[in-house]
Amino acid sequence: MANQEQLDVLRQGRMKWNQWRETQSYLELDFRGVHLHKADLSGANLRNADLGGASLSWANLNRSDLSGADLSGADLSEVNLTLSNLIEANLTETNLHKADLTLANLSGVILIRANLSRANLHRANLIRVNLNEADITEALIGYTTFGDVDLNGTKGLDTIYHHSPSTIGIDTIYRSKGSIPEIFLRSAGVPDSFISYLHLLVGV
Repeated sequence: MANQEQLDVLRQGRMKWNQWRETQSYLELDFRGVHLHKADLSGANLRNADLGGASLSWANLNRSDLSGADLSGADLSEVNLTLSNLIEANLTETNLHKADLTLANLSGVILIRANLSRANLHRANLIRVNLNEADITEALIGYTTFGDVDLNGTKGLDTIYHHSPSTIGIDTIYRSKGSIPEIFLRSAGVPDSFISYLHLLVGV
């Protein structure tokens, strides 16, 4: 159950919350299952917060710090996460349908079975992200970085909209054992000459 005192402060807005957080940095933040639909939490310091199962649809989390947070099972559909920091956060089975993750830092994030369908990942950092069984159907990418990511088993890669080229690391190719749709690689800017030798390179 969420901590009501913490929730009352959070609902007073970013400035009040961040000031309070500076003086209470030692406390564990418990927002499990809270309803913050359309809440304006832009710039909020929610580092290491427990937001498991929370409802944050349509919320504004622009430039927020959610690094290390637990957002497993949360509803983040159509949320604004532009320029947000989600390093090492847990988003297992989180609903990110139509979420705006432009320029978001998702390094090391767990997105197992997450719903990223039609999400905006333009210029997002997806280094070391766990996308096992994640659904990325019709997501938008461009100048997006996929470094050291296993894309084998990620759903919907062949339906992605490519706004512009993206970076697909050679470590991603190897970790995925070459099991990446050619249409995804080609649309991301990987040369045909490289794609044709892909299976030879990874030994499959």
